[in-house]
Amino acid sequence: QPKLDGNRCIVVVNENGAVAYTRKGDVMPVQLEHILNNIVEKHVGSNTVILDGELFSNELSFNVLNGLIKREKATTEQIEDRKKIYYHLYDVMLDKDYEERKEVINSYENRYVKVVPTKEIIATDENVKNSLEYYLSEGHEGMMIRVPDKGYENKRSWQLIKVKIFEDKEFKL
Repeated sequence: QPKLDGNRCIVVVNENGAVAYTRKGDVMPVQLEHILNNIVEKHVGSNTVILDGELFSNELSFNVLNGLIKREKATTEQIEDRKKIYYHLYDVMLDKDYEERKEVINSYENRYVKVVPTKEIIATDENVKNSLEYYLSEGHEGMMIRVPDKGYENKRSWQLIKVKIFEDKEFKL
């Protein structure tokens, strides 16, 4: 999957509605109703589902997006700009393999919830390199590699690996 440069967002949805949380588990200061209402519309049943994704916009810079989701007081223009933010859904917290989780993920796709595309590859050095080059050429910051036959783990895990290119240089001071 492409590695998006946005803000991580966990959404808990049940029959009472949907609430957005930060990666650390704090309630997000700004609840993006245009996204949450669409998630609630797609939710079926009374069970609680925990969605894992990224708040991201192709139209807004990371800094602008960050400000829009953290500042509760907003101008009319900023409130309108928040509608340019989409929830890019890449996983759901279930102890099922990724193929089964993907069915649940796809069921939430709508106008403001975009399912992050997943491409299956055999993780050879060459395939990883080619996929990374493709995602970088598309403007992403890298890619994520997941082991498909394992359940979701709510922690850093060898089952989900971030692949990015880092540059470093030495300077004389």
